[in-house]
Amino acid sequence: MVKEDNASCIILTHGEGTIVCMIHISLNRHWFKDHIKAGDIKVVKIDSAFNWAEMFTIPLCRPKHKNLHKFIMGW
Repeated sequence: MVKEDNASCIILTHGEGTIVCMIHISLNRHWFKDHIKAGDIKVVKIDSAFNWAEMFTIPLCRPKHKNLHKFIMGW
């Protein structure tokens, strides 16, 4: 299961449409689409408040950082 908080990304992986701003289509997208159609991978929407990967990819304000830290550590 792949958890994603970007709605456009979810739409693209399911092949439900195209995004006008999309510059290129990576071969990885086709790989994902094939595996999603086969049922090997499921892409689900996750709320940004529970997306712990944001701690490692974007700068966060202190309250959001603390909440995600508590979520990861389980306290």
